[in-house]
Amino acid sequence: MRLKRFMQRLISTESFQLRRVEVEILPRLTLAAILIGIGVAFVIFVFRQLIDYGSVWLFGVNYDAFEAISAWWLCLLPIIGATLVGCLGLLLRVDGRHVGIVHVMYVIHNKRLRLPFRSSAMQFIGGSIALLFGSSGGWIGPSAHLGAATASTVTELLPRTVKSEEERNLLWACGMAAAIAACLSTPIAAVILVVEVVLLRFSLTSLIPVLFAAFIAMIITQSIYGDHAVLVVPEIPAVAAADLLFLVPMGVFIGLIAVLFNFSVELAANVQGIHFFWRAIAVGLLTGLVAYFVPQLLGTGFDTFNLAVNDSLELGIGLVAALVALKFLLTSFTVGLGLPVGIIGPTLVMGGLFGWLTAELATIVFPATEISHLGSYVLLGACAMMAAVFNAPLAAIIVVVELSGSVEVILPAMLVIVIANFVTAPLYGRRGIFEGRMEAISSWRLPHFKRETRRIL
Repeated sequence: MRLKRFMQRLISTESFQLRRVEVEILPRLTLAAILIGIGVAFVIFVFRQLIDYGSVWLFGVNYDAFEAISAWWLCLLPIIGATLVGCLGLLLRVDGRHVGIVHVMYVIHNKRLRLPFRSSAMQFIGGSIALLFGSSGGWIGPSAHLGAATASTVTELLPRTVKSEEERNLLWACGMAAAIAACLSTPIAAVILVVEVVLLRFSLTSLIPVLFAAFIAMIITQSIYGDHAVLVVPEIPAVAAADLLFLVPMGVFIGLIAVLFNFSVELAANVQGIHFFWRAIAVGLLTGLVAYFVPQLLGTGFDTFNLAVNDSLELGIGLVAALVALKFLLTSFTVGLGLPVGIIGPTLVMGGLFGWLTAELATIVFPATEISHLGSYVLLGACAMMAAVFNAPLAAIIVVVELSGSVEVILPAMLVIVIANFVTAPLYGRRGIFEGRMEAISSWRLPHFKRETRRIL
């Protein structure tokens, strides 16, 4: 009966009238999306240059290559960075310290006309400082916030491009998708992720403008950086039948890790009565202490991911297991206590390293069994973790295809991703970390259309 009612709403006369209106406004929104894509590409370029060249200028190493710095500096860098971010937070009111994708969703939910400038400044300045000094977090989430802020600025400068609240929210989503596409060079996955997690509605109006913005931003970024991709994934061969014996338990364990990770972030975020400055200091002290022993934990960790996916990681199983556990702890602590860093990058790294562990343990426990390329496990683990943490299985599948450039990995990717989400759903609910944080800080609930869709599926 639910499926019948769902289909009746889809084919109703009112639905067809809405689609006709959507087609009429599509050119105006697409033009605005193109302008947003250009603006976002410029903002993300400046943001990345600030981090990349700042790392080379200050420390003499590329970003994420903190292992080359002396041990004592590794202890001090996160503390210095956290202190600077904490001081920046003292200069801002409470609403100026709220950053990230969850903040953008909160602003959309509360029907505000623009993203606060203070929060965007905190995200740009504070995020670049935190990342530059080695905080355990990513720059994809901050880029998404900056993309939405760029879109908010464009809609203010060109008020005739927006004639309703839904159109404004759509253009903000264009900015977020453009930023993610510029970071990862995965435009289709960026679109699906934003529509699946933030916009929460699929239609012609929502997909086409967001696609234009994402592709424009990615093309401009690639023209600047060339073939220097953030994630360097080799050609992935077809997964053998024997690999399925290991991919199934891998999906189960990744689902459990994702549940624990989401609850850990919420637990840290629910800490009350501690000022933001002292939260930042606590994060810096913990990060500095751990970095003295395991410097690979600093930053996002994409350099370690690239080594693992290309079968060039020369670390022992014990150290990689410690990396996963400590990255789990530091990232949940850093993000939960409110530092302006992202969660998408570390999620991919944790999942990828767990996939590496699965492949290595499989060869030890079952030496007679030949597994496929180790990079397959790394890539599948990363995308399964992404699907489970953010409740974005479709976007995760597209990420696998876009990063690998192969459709042969779709079936094993679907297997691992579905299993991970199947484990996550009864333990954390049919929601992702962003939706969970939204429910915690407001009266927000999943829109009825998405709730009904999830019940049917």
